[in-house]
Amino acid sequence: MHSIFPFFLAFFLCLEVSAGERVTIQDALERLSARVKVLGEELAILREKVVNQEEAYARLEGMYSKEQKRDESAEFCSAMQRRLDELEKRFQGQQKEVANLRSALKMLLQSLDEDGVKEEYTVKAGDTLEKIASRFHTTIGAIKKTNRLKNDRIYVGQKLRLPKD
Repeated sequence: MHSIFPFFLAFFLCLEVSAGERVTIQDALERLSARVKVLGEELAILREKVVNQEEAYARLEGMYSKEQKRDESAEFCSAMQRRLDELEKRFQGQQKEVANLRSALKMLLQSLDEDGVKEEYTVKAGDTLEKIASRFHTTIGAIKKTNRLKNDRIYVGQKLRLPKD
C-alpha cells in the first residue's frame, strides 16, 4: 500500500503540470510543500480576516448597545419631561387654588369685621376676660362666643377678636 501512495500523489500533482511534462517524486514533494506553504499562508490570512470580522462585529454590537442605551435614555428623558410638565400644570392649578382660597379668606375676614368684630386685642400679663370685656364695653360671653372659647382661661400673647358694640 505504501508503494501506491507516491504514485497517486505524483498523479494528482501532475494534474497541475502541462501535458508531456514528467514529474519525479522529489519534484512532487517540493510542489506539495510549496502548495502546503501557500495554503498555510492563505489560512493565516483567512484567520486574520475572521478575527477582523469578529472585532468589527463586536464594535458594531457595542455601537448598537450604545445606540440602544441612548434610545432608552432619550425615552426615559422624554417620560421624565412629560411627568415634569404634568407636575408643573398641577402646581399652576394649585397656585390658582391657593390664590382663590386667599381671596375667599380675605372676604371672610372682611365679613367677620363687618359682622360684629371690632378689633383684635393681644392678651397682656394680668388680663382677664372680665377686665378686657369691661375695657372694651362688651361682655365675657360675647368675647367667648366670638373667639369660640370653651372656658374663661386665656394666656399672655393670645389674640382675641373683640365684638362690636
